[in-house]
Amino acid sequence: MCLSVKVASIAILIVVPFVGLSADTLFKKSAAVAIGFGTTQKGRIRWADCSHQKNKAYVKPPYWVDKSDNCHINASAFGLDVSGQSYVAKDVGKVSTLFPDIKQGDVVDFKDVAGEHSVILTFKNRSVRLAYGVPPSEEQIVSNELSVAVGFAEIGKKDHASELLEAVNQEIMKNMEDRTPASGGFFTTASMNVYGIKTSSPALSNDSQTTWLRLAEYRSALEEPPRVNFSSHGSIPIIGGPQLFDGDVFDFGVSKENNLVLKPGPDGKMPYHILVKKSFFRGGAQVLDGIYWDNVTFVRTHISYEGGQVFLRNTSFVNCTFNVVNDPRGDRFLDFATRKLPQLVIGTENDLPPEP
Repeated sequence: MCLSVKVASIAILIVVPFVGLSADTLFKKSAAVAIGFGTTQKGRIRWADCSHQKNKAYVKPPYWVDKSDNCHINASAFGLDVSGQSYVAKDVGKVSTLFPDIKQGDVVDFKDVAGEHSVILTFKNRSVRLAYGVPPSEEQIVSNELSVAVGFAEIGKKDHASELLEAVNQEIMKNMEDRTPASGGFFTTASMNVYGIKTSSPALSNDSQTTWLRLAEYRSALEEPPRVNFSSHGSIPIIGGPQLFDGDVFDFGVSKENNLVLKPGPDGKMPYHILVKKSFFRGGAQVLDGIYWDNVTFVRTHISYEGGQVFLRNTSFVNCTFNVVNDPRGDRFLDFATRKLPQLVIGTENDLPPEP
């Protein structure tokens, strides 16, 4: 799987009118999240943006304040220098707080997005957004944590990356409970960064897998339930094939057994060419392997993918939980579910869904 984000470099620097102010950087654990002014008292941080207009309180820890001078909003404040049409890392001590794996001379994209009251720095397709005119959003904080975690994974600092992944997991669980909205761009970037952590550090495979599962469940939790009338139904055993299930709207309740169960026939062979289309299933559990799913919606279903052949097109997961094999095929499925992609084909590329 190849996940990529195209990054453009710019040579124009926009300076906002905060010159002369001394400013601070707000961190959550080891990830910078905002620029402004912070005062710490009795485990609480009183935070104000660079204009002193917007205020918010944070708990210390996990938040802490680094006294700095970043309201100057220029590249040099972040350890960058101009080199031709680009910015490069000059003071590695400064810029490595944002990108732990950076080296002197590495190219960094630097943008002051005044309309969003934020500075965005990008290195190796990973971005860190620092709000200076508004409090950082939950989405932005998680994105920054994952971006920094990739850098730690790249240089072998497993404990630092693991700590950030755990913080992300906790934030995602809270956001799921509160149904905090998140953009499609957030899930795309998060999926890319988790994949980056996983491929950079095999030692973090289990940690990153857990975070990816939480992201897929968060995306699922934000989906709106379908407005259809379900009818109660028990588990459906399937033997032989080809078979078509079309237009079913079933509620399988709280059963932990698979809703559709593939069983070997008298000859010992497993079912083949099983197509499920234009259907809604609520509750129960479902192993996706070995079935073609076309325009199917699962609601409050425990979804499992075990690494076998599968075809998924326009398949939706609403308030579902996931159990996914930790291997490259599982990675493809989690990217599909997290980003809500239109189609996933694994092992059936030359055998498209049949019509019995």
